[in-house]
Amino acid sequence: MRTRVYRAGLTYFVVLTGQSCGTSFFDRACYRFYLKRFSNSLCNFHVRLHAYSLLENEILLLATPLTPSAMSRLISSVNRAYSEYYNDRFGRTVSVFRALPTHLVAKNKLALEVQKYIERAALHNTGIEHPGAYEWSSYCANSFGCKSSFLTPHGAYQKFLRAHSHPYQSYREFVARPFDAVYEDFLRARFRSESAGLPEHQFQDSLLVRDG
Repeated sequence: MRTRVYRAGLTYFVVLTGQSCGTSFFDRACYRFYLKRFSNSLCNFHVRLHAYSLLENEILLLATPLTPSAMSRLISSVNRAYSEYYNDRFGRTVSVFRALPTHLVAKNKLALEVQKYIERAALHNTGIEHPGAYEWSSYCANSFGCKSSFLTPHGAYQKFLRAHSHPYQSYREFVARPFDAVYEDFLRARFRSESAGLPEHQFQDSLLVRDG
């Protein structure tokens, strides 16, 4: 993976897309291996993870690197380890995941919207009717205040909780409200684009279109 330099201390939306022929996570053991390796590497590579979804052929992350090279080094290390595991198990010779262009999420409201997008992603990919029914995402930890050894609550999420008398119920209601269909289609297409991401100011503005 080409090394990307990030702005330390700022939050990014990261998409990793599968390159293997067929599913990139064949069974529960695959999901467990990737999540365990990723979560155990966060501290070593100085990255804070706020939200995630591991989908059949895609990984969505909301994370904050603490050094310019932290995110690239983390993703490269975990992807290399997972590819070795995957190839050994299934007799393949592939690099299973690659990173698409990332997007800086500099504003609090945007970070909360992107977190919601990530935690709703399984609704479009797995046929489940509620995000809480999906095991391989951060939804349950963020929606019920469950202790997590590797998730770091984002400041926008913490601010949201403080603003409500029933914080976790309010967060669940927030995630349960669907995005406007046109807006969500735009996000889905933009986040999976093969081309470079929008310029930072355009991306920030585009995420607010549905509100005004």
